[in-house]
Amino acid sequence: MKTICYEGFLGGPRSMGRVGNYLVSHLLSTGRYKVYFSPCDSDYMTDRWRKEIRDIILRNPGSKDIDQSIDFCSVHDARRPRSAKCMSTYFYYELNSLPKKIVEDINSNDQVYVCSSFIHKTFLREGVTAPITVLGHGFDPKFYTPTKRLRGKEFTFLCVAEHTPRKNLPILIRCFERAFQNVKDARLVLKLGLHGEGDIRHYITKPAMVSTYRRRTLSETSLADLYKSAHCFVLPTRAEGFGMPILEAMATGMPVIVTNYSGHLDFCTDENSFLIANKGLVDSSMDCFPNIKSQWGDPDPDHLISLMRWVYDNYDRALEVGGKAQEQIHAHWTWKQQLSASFPQSRVLSHGAAAGGL
Repeated sequence: MKTICYEGFLGGPRSMGRVGNYLVSHLLSTGRYKVYFSPCDSDYMTDRWRKEIRDIILRNPGSKDIDQSIDFCSVHDARRPRSAKCMSTYFYYELNSLPKKIVEDINSNDQVYVCSSFIHKTFLREGVTAPITVLGHGFDPKFYTPTKRLRGKEFTFLCVAEHTPRKNLPILIRCFERAFQNVKDARLVLKLGLHGEGDIRHYITKPAMVSTYRRRTLSETSLADLYKSAHCFVLPTRAEGFGMPILEAMATGMPVIVTNYSGHLDFCTDENSFLIANKGLVDSSMDCFPNIKSQWGDPDPDHLISLMRWVYDNYDRALEVGGKAQEQIHAHWTWKQQLSASFPQSRVLSHGAAAGGL
């Protein structure tokens, strides 16, 4: 039986912990692997791990005969001490180039996983020679279910994102306020992440129209309910490695408006979403990826405004687009479907357990 050790964060609301939770839960469910978990010292979810997770904790992976290690990490952490026969890294990345030193660090691995074809193309173009496998993220169909939406007293646009330069929230706020300056029932709700509000209120000139969702942590059930309560998801992102909030919104049947650039285009198309025109590439902020000078997208504000207005004015037709997205996402993008491509279940387990909680 192959031995695999996952090294990284596990559980909680941030994407790294959520990916770790579903990856480890899937590996445990397959019946094919002896699974270990080597946690990060700074993981604040330690006290919430279920017994099944605590029983497989391995503080020193080098002390065991491990066939493969998997570390979900930034490209800044690509080179690690050898602790397994096959050293593999699972990367998120949003920029369109890589420094030579980081390419060398990535190539020190025996196997590389990336969460989208966008990253795959970038790595190949920049000289990564280690074997690369696209291993997409997914959604849990227990939580993100199709939802019937009706127009009520308010029409809610929802954005789930960190307040960082990459997510481009100041542009979203400005465009929303311009698009609906004479509309009384349109609202924009910003569900911000662990970085908190920062200076986001500086950009809001119409607080009756634009608000922040103040609960910093959400259970999977509560997060899914938030998606189901809104009418349209909108994110003029400059770049995504994958875009889990976009996928989860689509899984509920909600129409999505998102930039026509980067990792989410693996599942966002002209037929199932509303793609904001990308004007080209501009220099990225080094605040997001320290010491990496690169570029990312430049979504067109005027096109964003027109798309938001079109969805608002033609909501029945927009829901048809959301319905197409929901069908396609449920057919191909569950966590089980994505992870089984690289880590299949044992033939004995014809109905393996789904990814569980912490």
